[in-house]
Amino acid sequence: KGFKPNGRLAATPSPSLCRAMSRRLVLVLWLWLATAAAGAAQDDEEEDLSGDPIGEGDNRSALLTSSAAAARPDPLRRWLEGLRISLPAGATGELPMGMGTLELTAGSCWGFEVGHLRSEDNSIDQTLRFDVNVTDFEVTCHIEGLNNGTLEVNITMGRSSLEVGLQIEPYVSPVAPSLPLPLGQFNSTHCLADLVVQNISFAGDSLVNEALQGLPLEMLTPMMGTFINTPLCEGLRHAIEDQATSFAQMGAQLVTPLLFEPLPLFQPDPLPDKSLMNLSTYPPLKVAQALVRDRFELWANRVVQILSVASFEFLLADTQNTSVTLRDFQIQGIGARTQPGLEIGMMDQLLDLFVNLEGLSLYTSLGVDVHLPGQPTLTEVVDITLGLSNLSMGLRAWVDEPMLNNLEIDQVIQSPRCIVQCATSTADPPSDSIAVENMEVAMRPLLQVSAEGSLEHDITQLFNSLVAALYSGYMPAINALVNGALGMARAPLNSLMWQRIESLPKCSRAELFMGVDEHVIRSLWTSSISVAVLGAVAAVAAHWRSKRRGTSGLDGEMGSSAGGAEAAAGVEAREDLCLARQPFVPLVLTVFYPFALLSVMLLFLFADLDLGATVSVVMAAEGRSATIGPLFSFSLVSTIAHSWDSGAYFISILTLLTSGIWPFVKLSLLFASWLLPPSRFSVRRRGHVLNFLDTWGKYSFVDSWFLVLSMSAFALEWESVGEASMKVQTTPTAAFYAFFTATSLSLVLGHVASELHTHAAKVASGKGSGGGSSGEAKPLSCLVGSRALRLAVACAIALGVLLALVGTFLVSFVFEVDGIAVEFLYGRHVSKEYSLLSVGTSVAQDRYDNAGLLGLEIVFLALAVVVPILELCVLLGLWMAPMRPLTQRAVLHFCYLLDSWASLDVAALVLVIATSEFGRMAEFLVYKSGFATPCTMIKDLTASECLEVNMHARGCMAIVISAGLLLLVVPKVTLRLCADAISQRMGYPVLPKEVASDDPVKGGGGNSGGGDCASPVRRP
Repeated sequence: KGFKPNGRLAATPSPSLCRAMSRRLVLVLWLWLATAAAGAAQDDEEEDLSGDPIGEGDNRSALLTSSAAAARPDPLRRWLEGLRISLPAGATGELPMGMGTLELTAGSCWGFEVGHLRSEDNSIDQTLRFDVNVTDFEVTCHIEGLNNGTLEVNITMGRSSLEVGLQIEPYVSPVAPSLPLPLGQFNSTHCLADLVVQNISFAGDSLVNEALQGLPLEMLTPMMGTFINTPLCEGLRHAIEDQATSFAQMGAQLVTPLLFEPLPLFQPDPLPDKSLMNLSTYPPLKVAQALVRDRFELWANRVVQILSVASFEFLLADTQNTSVTLRDFQIQGIGARTQPGLEIGMMDQLLDLFVNLEGLSLYTSLGVDVHLPGQPTLTEVVDITLGLSNLSMGLRAWVDEPMLNNLEIDQVIQSPRCIVQCATSTADPPSDSIAVENMEVAMRPLLQVSAEGSLEHDITQLFNSLVAALYSGYMPAINALVNGALGMARAPLNSLMWQRIESLPKCSRAELFMGVDEHVIRSLWTSSISVAVLGAVAAVAAHWRSKRRGTSGLDGEMGSSAGGAEAAAGVEAREDLCLARQPFVPLVLTVFYPFALLSVMLLFLFADLDLGATVSVVMAAEGRSATIGPLFSFSLVSTIAHSWDSGAYFISILTLLTSGIWPFVKLSLLFASWLLPPSRFSVRRRGHVLNFLDTWGKYSFVDSWFLVLSMSAFALEWESVGEASMKVQTTPTAAFYAFFTATSLSLVLGHVASELHTHAAKVASGKGSGGGSSGEAKPLSCLVGSRALRLAVACAIALGVLLALVGTFLVSFVFEVDGIAVEFLYGRHVSKEYSLLSVGTSVAQDRYDNAGLLGLEIVFLALAVVVPILELCVLLGLWMAPMRPLTQRAVLHFCYLLDSWASLDVAALVLVIATSEFGRMAEFLVYKSGFATPCTMIKDLTASECLEVNMHARGCMAIVISAGLLLLVVPKVTLRLCADAISQRMGYPVLPKEVASDDPVKGGGGNSGGGDCASPVRRP
């Protein structure tokens, strides 16, 4: 009897119910037959296994292989096991046996497992043929759909396998018959599917569920597997032969134009009023060409060694679900003398680059992370090895030659947009000035992919087999396609390049001046000159006005000036007046001196803020030269800041104190000594201050001598086999010479104040030139202390002379320059030994036409070498040689002047600091200055330093330090002893700071002390 799903009886059976019942009877009969056949097949298989020992051994071997594979890390297997894939809603499919169409509404699959993926390449010439076999495939799915009602299916498949054969015929384009493509007819040579359903269940109100509900599992599972296998193979055959072939034909039509050589880009015209640089004669490019040619073998081997140990962590791509990181990059293999090669070619305004990579392979390791929402994370490391034959690129570069010649590289370092400006002014639109005109690559048949894990190994083997077959049969077409794609990429690449250029910061030099406006700094120089000129005009005007009135003093109080120096000598000093208003001081000097102090102060300020020195590269070739620079720039402020940031705290603090603060303190004290009256600034205190300024004013030379050392450190020179050469040299700027001039002027102004103070004190005490003038000639050593003291002083002076001479000539330190740049130039690190003398003589080496450098060399050698030795020799003569009192006083005065300028102790101090902290300073200049980006990238890529400069002391450095210490102590002690002895002979103090004392030396007179050494002067 018929019934309805709601349980109510029907008077007559419905047609649909009759169809359902008939289908169920057919299914039961078919399931019985299928189950019987499957049981028989299983019995035969068990019988074969039990009776075939070889098969049993193969099975054990497979188990061992599977165990070994399981022991290897398989991130892809673990990820597939936890992966859950949602099935697309709305998909439809025909059910077997005419059971209608199933429309998918929801569903998902999980528990993916793949035993092995095997592939075999059976290609012949250009006919590609592959056999792919997937075994031990498992998956569980839950399916929800509509089929005359709702239907839910839970199915688990395991121990399944699929073998597919694929054949691809070549496609020959009628327009490019010599370059066939692997995009012809796709054929399925065979398909063997064995999908084993291990478990299946149904639910819902669909007729399918009603028909299959209640059937035993052992009947359903073989039936469903049989239902799936044939449709699966039919579907694959249809997808390969129809859909894949259709897509291949579409792809062939799209890529065929890429087989032709790319058309040249449109050639614009430059602006008519611009003078374009001829790249073929530009010296830096000629030097680069010679460097590549001459250092070829070293470059090739060094690149291989460097990049074979490089380590990366560079993010290449990061999307919502996937990120790719470059973890390693290596160049494997060592090239011969002619390979790999790099050639640079120039012609007019075109720059060509050609790289020959025969014999080398590029290896990269990529980290791939897949993050799907709600799914486990897959982390894989994929290794790729690529072989290239050569690379070439042509770049159009229109450069305004006058603008480029006036461009300083420190601007380029701050922003590459500065050098781009030299090109953008040559074309309209500016983007026509720089463009990639051609790119070509020739590939070798080498592209292999590998990954850790057994399943990953199977997949990469399939990929490698496919690539190898493509390379074997279609290498010319692949190269043509790659080059065609590169040709089409020129326009987008140029557009992307200009977008990047326009995003660069504007061309500016503000950072070079530590945030101070360059115009403000230049105004300080102008102000210094203006103040000096104004002071000179005011002094001349005051002198002319006083002459008309017949007076020489301020407000008519300073006496006549008509008598010149003779008249001034007879004018008495006023103890109640400041030094500037003393009657014997010329009115011109009285007026000009404050202006001079203010001018020097402004000159110091300008020199501190402006760039004091630059490191540049001079490149010469075929009779032409060009200066590329500065690479580095120094100022006093930047030296202090950079030294502190680099950890060279001693250099920073000492430079700040001696060259930053001390000059202004010294000039301020000179202002006070010149203008303050004795009631505010006593004469005795003024004498002490002026003597202190004369003694220690020379330590402002610390920064200057440090620059002299830097000039030796950064001096590198390379010459090619031909005419090309390159020199790295340090050049002082106007600010450095301004600082050196200001230091010297401040010392001179201090001497002027000291001389006037001494004269004022002598005139006030009435001891100007009398006393001791007729004394007999005696050595001062006979008038001082015991015999042991006299001998000790003489020996100390003689030892100072000996150490100064020996320390000047012996090698005392060495500069070591290392890094990628140096090894590229010379094939080894560079070590340069120096003595104090050779440092001085190298200042103007090969640049003797530069008057400033030549003058700096002469002054350094004079102050650091000649004057100290001369001072000690004259001091020894003053101590030992018999002289008259007036002569001794004059020589003593000369020794004081020499001691104020002798700078061997300053040079020794600079050497001590430099040997301990110069390396940190140089490292900062390389990695924290404008070269930070390229040098840091080189260091990260190669695990080697870009440029490393260190200064190391030699044993003879101790001699220089000892000589400096002796020069610091011995002259000052000896001068004091000599001054006391001369004061005893003259009858009054001769030291400026002692002249103002109200307690003159007792027992004065020209002959005091007797004619022997029996009456020594009391030691200070």
